Amino acid sequence: MKTSEKYTVLMISFLSFIFMYARCKKDVPLPLPTCSGNCTSLVFSGNVLNAAYNTGIRNAQIKITTPGGYGSLADTTYTVGMVSTDVNGNFRIVTSIDTTVHKVFYDTTTMPPGYLVSTLTPVQYSFVRDYTQSKSFYVIDSNLQHIQFEAFPITKLAINLHRNTALSTNYPLFYATYSVVSGGAYTFGESGTEFIATSKNTDTTIYVETSPVLHTIIKWYAYIDTGSSYANGVDSISCQPNTTSQIYITY
Repeated sequence: MKTSEKYTVLMISFLSFIFMYARCKKDVPLPLPTCSGNCTSLVFSGNVLNAAYNTGIRNAQIKITTPGGYGSLADTTYTVGMVSTDVNGNFRIVTSIDTTVHKVFYDTTTMPPGYLVSTLTPVQYSFVRDYTQSKSFYVIDSNLQHIQFEAFPITKLAINLHRNTALSTNYPLFYATYSVVSGGAYTFGESGTEFIATSKNTDTTIYVETSPVLHTIIKWYAYIDTGSSYANGVDSISCQPNTTSQIYITY
């Protein structure tokens, strides 16, 4: 291979590496450059709430980011600011930014250990457990100073089950969902808790994470006879913090 050909191959390999590296890094927010024109002072502030006790959550991590702007910068994300909430759950970020370029902002909040957040659009039988929440702002207005997040403290619940019906020979399944209710609306929970009933698990305990104070609703279904019919029921409990609450269900 000629020297010129080797040089060309090396250059192509080098450029390919740079391209792949850039693609891998573009999703990592960069520090926001110092504003040099059309600068506007923006304030991002709000509160992170403990929804069970209606108090603030301390040490939640707040991160404000913004897209890079136009053209080649459109895929770049910049960090506007990062801060932790104070003892009352409040946070405040002040920055100078060119609002002719940066007009969209994202707030991602990560809860401290011991908290869970609900889904953004909770559905009775479909829930997602997570520790972060995000909000998008497409207009620069007073909403940037009234950012609100909420989370739920974690406590334990033991669902103690006792079967007094005959085993289903075709479909011996016990299935349960549990949900936390706040203000009459389903807030969060988990679906798909199930097991196959056998002669060895007449008594079974399911351990779940839930929130104290609020009501945890347990809906259960147990197939009986030949599997074509089932027994079902609804139970609820207001769990205590810092302990494992107990509920007993006979099916």
